[in-house]
Amino acid sequence: MVNKTTSFSVQLIDADTRVPFKEHTGNDGKIYVEVEPEKEYFIKASSSLDPKKTKVRVTCAVDEEELGYYNCLWQYSKNTVYNGYAARKNGKTIETSLKFAKTKVCRDPNSDLISQLLMGKVAVTFSEAIPDGKDDVNDFETNLSEENVAPSSKGVHTIKGDIINDLDTYLEGEADDITYKEGTCLAKIELDYCCTLGLIRHNILPKPPLWDFHRLMQSKERTDAEDSSHLLKIEPKRLKISPPAVDGKSLGAEKYADYFDLTEHASSDDK
Repeated sequence: MVNKTTSFSVQLIDADTRVPFKEHTGNDGKIYVEVEPEKEYFIKASSSLDPKKTKVRVTCAVDEEELGYYNCLWQYSKNTVYNGYAARKNGKTIETSLKFAKTKVCRDPNSDLISQLLMGKVAVTFSEAIPDGKDDVNDFETNLSEENVAPSSKGVHTIKGDIINDLDTYLEGEADDITYKEGTCLAKIELDYCCTLGLIRHNILPKPPLWDFHRLMQSKERTDAEDSSHLLKIEPKRLKISPPAVDGKSLGAEKYADYFDLTEHASSDDK
């Protein structure tokens, strides 16, 4: 599934596997992307318009913050570009991935943010490219400030990633030193993104069976419980059970059972 219009499409691509993150359509008709904390990604933007007839300029905003640069689709192979974190200094540009990070935990007991589970947003704008003179090659850097991200108990937002962008392919002879300003808006596509648990809480995904849902909600506690260092190590005692006897004759065979003595391990309820 690709969030798209007739001529434009947008996907969030896993920077490691190069596979798009799974998308879901909500009851409101919006596209919601299922992501994972600590995963790095690129924003793939494409156009099917003939670049000889319409030159398309692309800008991206993440969590309501512009990435700080634009791309010209006709300069790339298949009219497709992969957007991420970018910085240019002394004429040299470095592009890396973006990264999903956990939001800070809300400490205010009176806040309802704990149950909201933050939903992030990616917005991509496609517009006509209008020549606007020579490029001055000014320094810049993408700025994704955490100050604009609301705290939450379980949620993700976007920060700078570390994977170098090697997905873009420039077409020979298309790169130039001309700047292009934004002309007529051709399309704007928005994607909401959230972790799996958040999508369940937002009713985008159906709730799994009770046990699975409980395990998902209590993943940390489960991990701690599965740590063998927290388990009690009690060696069983072997007991012999003799059958009854009549007139000195046994009425059955001897049996053995394991006996676990827990009297030395007080339960937490008794403390």
